[in-house]
Amino acid sequence: MRGLNAENIAKAVGANAYVVEGGIVRAAEKSDLPENEASGVVIDSRLCEKNYVFVATKGERVDGADYIGSCFEKGALLAITERTPSEGAADGLWLVVGNSLTALKRLAAFYREIMKEVRIVGIVGSVGKTSTKELTAAALSAKYSVLATKGNLNNEIGVPLTLLRIGDEHEVAVVEMGISDFGEMSRLGAMVRPDVVLFTNIAPCHLEKLGDLWGVLRAKTEIFGYIKENGIAILNNADTMLRTIREVRGTQLYFYGPDSAMTAENVREEAGTGSVFEAVYDDGGEKERFEVRLGIPGSHMIGNALGALLAAKLMGVDCSAAAKGIEAVKTSDTGRSVRETVDGVDYINDAYNASPLSVKAAIDLLAAEQKRKVAILGDMLELGNEECKLHAEIGEYAAKKGVNLLICAGKLSKNTAEGYGKDALWFESTDELVSSGALPIMKGDTVLIKASHGMHFEKIVSALRDGSLKILKQDADR
Repeated sequence: MRGLNAENIAKAVGANAYVVEGGIVRAAEKSDLPENEASGVVIDSRLCEKNYVFVATKGERVDGADYIGSCFEKGALLAITERTPSEGAADGLWLVVGNSLTALKRLAAFYREIMKEVRIVGIVGSVGKTSTKELTAAALSAKYSVLATKGNLNNEIGVPLTLLRIGDEHEVAVVEMGISDFGEMSRLGAMVRPDVVLFTNIAPCHLEKLGDLWGVLRAKTEIFGYIKENGIAILNNADTMLRTIREVRGTQLYFYGPDSAMTAENVREEAGTGSVFEAVYDDGGEKERFEVRLGIPGSHMIGNALGALLAAKLMGVDCSAAAKGIEAVKTSDTGRSVRETVDGVDYINDAYNASPLSVKAAIDLLAAEQKRKVAILGDMLELGNEECKLHAEIGEYAAKKGVNLLICAGKLSKNTAEGYGKDALWFESTDELVSSGALPIMKGDTVLIKASHGMHFEKIVSALRDGSLKILKQDADR
């Protein structure tokens, strides 16, 4: 990792350095600081390797400082910790800081400045960030060596770890950036300093802290203050909130979606597998039309693809090559919705998280199925004062879209069941649903499973897989 030797790391994080030799502790001198550069940075001691930096953080159950010894045994270059070593501590170089997470972020910001020639695309928005990140990385990979956020590690721990994975071989990094409160995006932006920001949408998420959609917009657009001079902001023109933005100071502003620089025409959706459409790039001067084959189902994914294609075009990637790149992206790559068939039932397992917009998009996907449609929905958390109304609207939407059976779990989801109508089933909790023993699902059904992560709907998925939660045996087509 270019520039990350012990001396520079200590300065970057504002640490007091100690050397432990034979269990004896003393303040480190400059001659004690190895000149070789770190090979990696981790917060999980199990991932530590030779010449790695181990940042010992405190969790709810585990204090990473307890594992510093095992990291030194593996050849760690140094450890960053809040714990001052005492006599008998593990031999090695200890960098002691006031707060390890703050140190991690300072180190990432320092390293970003060292690697400033690497262009960064920040993926921002309420819903669809992970899918858009994967599509953008694939489109850019047609021309560049690209690093992308792993999974959805998009918070104040995941983002610095992503930045610290950038290597000399990388030309572009695609960094997903997620928040739940005011000020968080500013802290992320100060580390990332993106060249390009790609916005997916503004939706009712984390309203307990952000208040309303204007609050969501205000919190997420904090990123605009951190885009590099003459950078690019790419916004979804289909989003009513983002359409209100007409200027971002010091930044080139582009839109994708309806009536914009990158649009979709002649869309042909292929149920359960994806879509084929013509993308049209038109900046008022240059115009180009090209075919896109998208291997991720759902009409909302077309918008995500358009944003990715526009980002690639503006960064110099040939449009047809970018389209070929995203063709290889599949649903499983997005780390969220996964299809699997168990005992004759086709499940759409999207139990990772939920918001009103993402649930409606998932219902749209379910509605495109030709088989009997069942939705198992749970509470959408952190929606603030309008949580009951927003849940009821989901039930109404499911009924409107032709969902044949709605099964709900969670206190808030009682509103969802009531919005759907008298035929909906409701359980007070996830555990109550699982312990019911059986659900009126039949072989041949397509079943959507979706709720906020805090509802632990993975228990439902596990119970259906192992048969402890049974289904009816008859075929739904009979």
